Amino acid sequence: METKDYLNYVVHEIHRTIVATVDDEGLPVTAAIDMMDCDDNSLYFLTTKGKGFYDRLIKRGFLAFTAMKGEDTMSSVAVSIRGKVRELGYDRIPKLFEKNPYMHQIYPTEESMKALTVFQIFEGSGEWFDLSRKPIERASFTFGGVERKTKGYFITDRCYRMRELCGSMSAGLYQTGQNSVSDRAGTLSALWKLYDGLSGGSGRKTIITHTCYFFKESRTDYDKVQFIPAGVYTIMENSVISVSM
Repeated sequence: METKDYLNYVVHEIHRTIVATVDDEGLPVTAAIDMMDCDDNSLYFLTTKGKGFYDRLIKRGFLAFTAMKGEDTMSSVAVSIRGKVRELGYDRIPKLFEKNPYMHQIYPTEESMKALTVFQIFEGSGEWFDLSRKPIERASFTFGGVERKTKGYFITDRCYRMRELCGSMSAGLYQTGQNSVSDRAGTLSALWKLYDGLSGGSGRKTIITHTCYFFKESRTDYDKVQFIPAGVYTIMENSVISVSM
């Protein structure tokens, strides 16, 4: 799906959204707002001048909202968007009423319609989360010229070294305290191999690691992997004798 498809889904498949803005004390305030229309790179909604919601939009120029569709959790689709807003005024009101005829029931006269004003979400980013699909579908998107930022976890060379560590460490390795570990079986070869640049003297060597694994019961049972906290491990005679966190 492209950005325009996500925006179109918000307007035509969900429509009602829960919008968050920030008040003068920096606290969040929510409101139920219908998204009336969209184009390839923006969303349009309206509100009444003089409301607190209107004042917050004018002062902050920013909002965030979540729109959700589905009968229960596992059939739901959620779209969350945060972005900049600007007021466009009255000119677009007749077009929005034409596309959303139920609005005539709320504002039946031309005079009552004049109290309304249109806002455009013209720049922002969003996330799509579809629990109705298997596997679950998740995507991110941007619009209005916002640069997309890469998020998530990445497999690097360090990840493969950690897997090697898992396969090499003995089942006897256990955590004896918050800042120390020991290996009663005397097998810490995996720690020695984790990085090439081991340093130290007088029988001691130091290894810096971001995350180490150890096994509570079986070294081949990946369901029972535990973690040694990141730190600087000082190794002597195949035993970890100190850890600096």
